[in-house]
Amino acid sequence: MSASGKSFTFKGVDYGGSTYNLYAYIKSLPRMPQPRVNVAQLAQSDGSVTQGSTFEEIRITVECAVVGTSPSDSDTKMAAVIAALMKTQTGLGNLIFDAFPTRQYSARVMSPVTGALALTGEKFTLEFIVPSGWHTATTATATGDTAVNASGVTTI
Repeated sequence: MSASGKSFTFKGVDYGGSTYNLYAYIKSLPRMPQPRVNVAQLAQSDGSVTQGSTFEEIRITVECAVVGTSPSDSDTKMAAVIAALMKTQTGLGNLIFDAFPTRQYSARVMSPVTGALALTGEKFTLEFIVPSGWHTATTATATGDTAVNASGVTTI
């Protein structure tokens, strides 16, 4: 059994492949980041004034499960997942969910891996940060707030 179609690719590593067999459930995928707005109360008057033209970062939360054929196979796959994730802390990388193959996020892992063990698997939560989620990539053609590159992948 393979997690293909229910996982993600991060920094070129397909975590749904047979080496990792990671299943992903996207728990939180904000469509729009939190606006950064300064609100000032008016003295001697009703209401307030606002200012701001920027947004906060996006945080994507993913519930993950690594499944093996036996306890030792599960442990081997989980060790491979950890080793691959440990290599990603060199900056931002492309994050593509199998569920949304035409979207590409420039993300970074922001959480530790603290697993809950099962007989032939392990569950854990990953959080990714997309620090400038609404800026287009320099190699893409801009179309509104996103960019579509030559292969049809939307960069967010």
